[in-house]
Amino acid sequence: MKFQIHLFFAFIFMVSCHSAVEEKEQPRQISGIYPHLAYYNNEGECGTGAVVPWADRLWVITYGPHFPFGSSDKLYEITSDLKLIPFDESIGGTPANRMIHKESNQLFIGPYVVDKKRNVRVISYEDMPGRHTGNARHLFDPAGKIYYGTMEEGFYKVDVNSLEVTTLFKDGNVIREEGQMAQENLMLLGAHGIGLYSGQGVMIYSNNGETGQAALERFDVESGALYEWDGKDWKLVRRIQFVEVTGSGEYILRSADGKAAVWVGAIDDLWEMGKPTGYGGPLKNSEVKAGEPSDPFLIGFYDKRSLEISHQASQLVKFRIEIEPIGHDPWMLYKEVSVNPG
Repeated sequence: MKFQIHLFFAFIFMVSCHSAVEEKEQPRQISGIYPHLAYYNNEGECGTGAVVPWADRLWVITYGPHFPFGSSDKLYEITSDLKLIPFDESIGGTPANRMIHKESNQLFIGPYVVDKKRNVRVISYEDMPGRHTGNARHLFDPAGKIYYGTMEEGFYKVDVNSLEVTTLFKDGNVIREEGQMAQENLMLLGAHGIGLYSGQGVMIYSNNGETGQAALERFDVESGALYEWDGKDWKLVRRIQFVEVTGSGEYILRSADGKAAVWVGAIDDLWEMGKPTGYGGPLKNSEVKAGEPSDPFLIGFYDKRSLEISHQASQLVKFRIEIEPIGHDPWMLYKEVSVNPG
């Protein structure tokens, strides 16, 4: 009996010890947050610039607030068992760019290039200064080269094999004169570049800010811009704040607050997306002058169409509804309606 009891307690003791060892090996987490994966820098602000799964690892870059020539920030790889491995030859900076280049089978993230075997190469800030904000496929040699764009309108062409850098447009931090604001740009309208993408023969670049004294004092100044570049000339697409620009053979353009997005593609692509749905208000909550038309509103190709009209005037208002059925004028009268207040 004593022998059996001894075995019984030995069994419980051994199981308990084994369980304790297993718990000790598990990384500590609090509501899904793993404190041991925290990273730091010496610049007073440490943000996550980009996160990309690649070559059986999760790759992460950090950034300081405004360091176009490097900082103490690092490139990290996170293993499947949640080990955080810093890249010892990291050069930091303020990067947020990331792109998997399928032809060369490489990840471009910040100033680093990672192949499928997890070998890392570095592009020096001496060769490519700036706060890297985006990558895009090359317009004329997409298999052999890519573009880098910076927050201060620096643009570079990089050979994906040799990593040779060609400066297309100098970064604002390199050419800025004494007394100019930190994000002041000399070439394009707006400031604080964010998105970069290429497709349909152009490279798209977006920003969401503005410099100058008025921008420091007023919240409603004109700010932000969306540009396209065809390899020779820049063209302003729209003067308003944009953040990311991305797509898969087409453009998806997002507004600064993330509440609106515009898809731009070939007309034939629409027929593959199913039946259209949508709504809008060309004059909603707007002051309207008599005889002044609204912006046109597309109603073609919809199975069901409806129009609601209301106003806040104190008297009856007559509205003229016009349609344009062929796409290139003339507009013709469809109906006139009188609407009471309310």
